[in-house]
Amino acid sequence: IATAILMYSFGGLRREGASVTEMLPPGITEADLLAISVGPSLDSTTILACLKELKEQCLYLHFDGVRYCFKKDPNITLLVEQESDAVGRDEGAVQDKIKEMLEARLAGHNVHIWPSKSGEVPDKEPEFIIGYMPLDFAAETKAEQQKIAKDILEKFGDKPRTFRNGIGLAVPTADQIEVLRRAVRYLIAIERVKSKSKQHNLTDEQKGQLRERETTEKAAAESAFLKLYTEVWLPKLDGSNIGIELVAVGGRPLQTTLNEKKEARIHERVMELLTQVQKRVFGSVTPGKIVEFFKLGEGTPPALGVRTGEVVTGFYSFLGFTRLISEKVVAKAIADGVANRTFA
Repeated sequence: IATAILMYSFGGLRREGASVTEMLPPGITEADLLAISVGPSLDSTTILACLKELKEQCLYLHFDGVRYCFKKDPNITLLVEQESDAVGRDEGAVQDKIKEMLEARLAGHNVHIWPSKSGEVPDKEPEFIIGYMPLDFAAETKAEQQKIAKDILEKFGDKPRTFRNGIGLAVPTADQIEVLRRAVRYLIAIERVKSKSKQHNLTDEQKGQLRERETTEKAAAESAFLKLYTEVWLPKLDGSNIGIELVAVGGRPLQTTLNEKKEARIHERVMELLTQVQKRVFGSVTPGKIVEFFKLGEGTPPALGVRTGEVVTGFYSFLGFTRLISEKVVAKAIADGVANRTFA
């Protein structure tokens, strides 16, 4: 494909039906490139995929929106690559940018991003809370990961965690981390090139190439964000100790993808995993479960009542009880229980 473009990069072709002096500009359109290249051994899908790769990798291939052409002047790719090398030497900038992007996509949810110690994930909040573990967590050994996770799940600072049944840890997938870092590194590089557009004397064609490259890298970053957190660790009873239950996507793909801004709906995907795919957290509970868990009507003398606050605390404290999205679920169950005479 590159050879074919090069052959058309010298100019000299006469415009069809025009005079001898009316020449086409150097380069070739996508339609003409397909017309001369498609054959039994090379299909159009492969050619289009190659073109996309060439635009991102070749330093002297230019595309003005109509024609592909090799020129002696470097294209925007060289500037982006040079800035990317500079960004690569400052890994902290990439890490900060990823955290900033993650915070924007998780805004509005009761979540805690990249906790480093147990006290950073709150306790006694009657709502199911997700802690999103940092990228470095994936590089730890399994034993160290379990130690860090158990510390957060069991403790709140130097005290035992009370609401252990209302917490989960979203764990990053190792194979997506480098994909995400690469895309974000290029996004930072593109931003820096854009900020120096006057200094680089960027043409409209180059600005268009820059926008196109930015769109490509944004799509790569969002794709990586979608696949970054596909596993959640929950506390469970393991004899007299607390163990970890791994909840993973498995064979059924998650349906939640991007929002109207084309940004990954990360938390919505994690909650889809927990509430719909693997069903570990629930948005409703029956009045009968309150009777069963709190042994209403049992004992001598029989327990005829329980404080509503104790019901909420019980659901969020005792491992083995139904995990609930929020305390509103308990309020609804009590109202239903009163209505159908389960109690009261």
